[in-house]
Amino acid sequence: TNAYLHWRPASQSGFLFRFRPFLADPDFVNKAAQGRSRYINTCIACNQACLDHVFEGKKVSCLVNPEACEENLWERSSDQHKGKKLLVVGAGVAGLAAAREGALRGFQVTVWESASEIGGQFKIAQEIPGKGDYQETLRYFLAESERLGINLECSRPFRETDVESSLKHFDHVVIATGVRPQIPSIPGRDLPHVFNYSDWIQKNPPVESPVVIIGGGGVAVDTAKHVLFKKHDPSLDWTQFFKEWGITPKTAGGITRKRPERSAIELTLIKRSVGAFGKLLGKTTGWAHRAELKRAGVKFIDGVEFKQITPNAVIYERSGESVEHPAKTVILCTGQVPVVPVSEKALLLHRGRIHIVGGAKNAVALDAKRAIREAMTCVRDLTVQK
Repeated sequence: TNAYLHWRPASQSGFLFRFRPFLADPDFVNKAAQGRSRYINTCIACNQACLDHVFEGKKVSCLVNPEACEENLWERSSDQHKGKKLLVVGAGVAGLAAAREGALRGFQVTVWESASEIGGQFKIAQEIPGKGDYQETLRYFLAESERLGINLECSRPFRETDVESSLKHFDHVVIATGVRPQIPSIPGRDLPHVFNYSDWIQKNPPVESPVVIIGGGGVAVDTAKHVLFKKHDPSLDWTQFFKEWGITPKTAGGITRKRPERSAIELTLIKRSVGAFGKLLGKTTGWAHRAELKRAGVKFIDGVEFKQITPNAVIYERSGESVEHPAKTVILCTGQVPVVPVSEKALLLHRGRIHIVGGAKNAVALDAKRAIREAMTCVRDLTVQK
């Protein structure tokens, strides 16, 4: 099966599309038949490691299950680290994946999470229209944590002063504390109508149009969808979905005229760099996200130099011309920075026992595919002194 999926031509990738849930969890059917659906690692339909890999000529895998198609690299024994202790700091998907991997290899695992709930960036992402399935990944990791006896402590931050004491009680510490929004040094960024993407999505304030999103990456595209469609999730409303994309069972080929609705919200994405918006989005999904925004009437402006945010506008220069772009709401999607609660000195002093993974290690172009795989690989390769 592994070889079949690896070499299957892209022109026949329709088979893989239907096979995705079994990449996420090959025991899907057995778990369902046994009444254990809570423990199914659910496909979130992201396409990032399956179909996107096919069209790039890469080996098929799965974002939520990096073992897919290379199971021989993940042989485990519950006696491997029996009696040893592992502390994971952070309960986003990277930390939860690291904790599960450690428990499967015999570690007594404890997870410290500074927030009151698990999830990290996935908890934010699941609020984006079309990404509601992301909550299933958190449900799976929570169920696995209970099944494997992982000690999960929320509202428990990790500080520099915890380094020495934690290393007295744990053989290894894995730092998976993720990222926080990067705030640009634009005058006016502290005005009350200016939000970073994380606060906007979690607080879900009323939309006051016109809206300007500063940034042009995947987070900006997701945030734009949240602004426009947060009261209506196309993934759950098939009638609206079929209407927007021109799908109908009543005509030959199931195709009819697209009937998208232009949004009443005036929204503009503006960025410094020149080029496509959301260019790092997945090959098989990025075009659809961009098409949704264009149909909704979103405007895209690149190659600007931001000067100031005022109560009613975003001021920038473009091609030597000063522009005062109207804005009643401004959302900053200008990247992320790592959250690392440990000093460089402590990391050097305890090299080999403290490990950093995911966004905390590298926030540039962060995605969950890399973070989950990196966390699992880190724990898989741990060695414990006898």
